[in-house]
Amino acid sequence: MFQALALKHGAVLRDRTKVLNIDLLGMKGEGGDGSISIVTEQGSIIARKCIITAGAWTQKLLRHIHNVELPIQPLHTTIAYWKIEDEVAHEFSVKQGFPSFAYYSDTYMYGNASLELPGLVKVALHSGFTCDPDERALIPDRKTLKDVVSPWLDTFLKAKVKSDSPVLAEACMYSMTPDQDFILDFLPMSEGNIVIGAGFSGHGFKMGPLVGRILADLALNGSCGYVPLEYFSIARFDQNSKGNVKAYEEPVRHVAVEQVKPDAVIT
Repeated sequence: MFQALALKHGAVLRDRTKVLNIDLLGMKGEGGDGSISIVTEQGSIIARKCIITAGAWTQKLLRHIHNVELPIQPLHTTIAYWKIEDEVAHEFSVKQGFPSFAYYSDTYMYGNASLELPGLVKVALHSGFTCDPDERALIPDRKTLKDVVSPWLDTFLKAKVKSDSPVLAEACMYSMTPDQDFILDFLPMSEGNIVIGAGFSGHGFKMGPLVGRILADLALNGSCGYVPLEYFSIARFDQNSKGNVKAYEEPVRHVAVEQVKPDAVIT
């Protein structure tokens, strides 16, 4: 959806193109113009500004190209879509007021109205286990779906959703920060020419349009007066390794990859 809109407005997409290096072509104060060289497997690009939104690969990319360490931990997680009983399918639509929801308890469950896949509702566990984005198993965690999500559906959506097994389950990744807040900032030592958008911690997609506007304003104007950016700064982790101070414990739990396999239960 977002890519289609970008194409409509003149963007050029280069899918499946690995970025090898991103570098400034001389500092402005040293006679350079601050232009940026972006080297890919399919050639180089010279630009005045660069926005890096590399998702779960952000840590690897920045460590490789600029020796910058950001506290971003990739997590392997699973999303699932469940069959709604035909006679109540209309109740799960946006038009009928079915909400996007989050359930906080011993487990953190979330879901959305039936929209992208008619007749199916998205319900999944907001959790996962640490992974290497280049080496993870690309398979969903069906044991957790069976042992954790199915019983939850039996309790809260009984007789409305078929809970024995999802129709569709997909593996995906989160990129977690310690405080589960975003990173929206300039790359250190980039003279304001390289902007980072990262660490969306499992709740970034729905914020996509606003985050895109913020990152564009930072790149083009050097500022964004309508958002308190100190809350999303890289420097917050220098002041406190856990980032922003919270009055509550963040709900997403994760365990080290060496302690769990893709079919293990995570609660």
